[in-house]
Amino acid sequence: MRYLYICSNGLFLFLISVFLKGFKTNIPSSKYENFDKHNILNSKSVEEISKSIFKIQIDNQEVLKEYVKFKDKNIDYDYYRKKNLVRLDFNSQDLVKNKSIADYATNPYWPNKVNEIIGTKPYLVGLLI
Repeated sequence: MRYLYICSNGLFLFLISVFLKGFKTNIPSSKYENFDKHNILNSKSVEEISKSIFKIQIDNQEVLKEYVKFKDKNIDYDYYRKKNLVRLDFNSQDLVKNKSIADYATNPYWPNKVNEIIGTKPYLVGLLI
């Protein structure tokens, strides 16, 4: 969905929302403006969540039970590229056990914003980070 959003500058998701809700949805003006508008974290929170994620073991079969590898204080993208990984999976239960991540994911801002946009109450069924 993120890929479709970026490629179509929100138009594809707008069309889906029109189909699901009707013509009451407003088309997003720009992916960058929308991100800034919904940025509810300060830099301290972002750093805390990042550190929390990097302390959780990876759940991909190719790197099962490893922690995120770093090179010069950055994620070692070459290491994961050699393993043909385009994303790192983490165990959802481990993610929600972490207070920083759980607080962010369950922040009341998100369900309220989704309800405002699509007009229905959302339910958290998993985390993708």
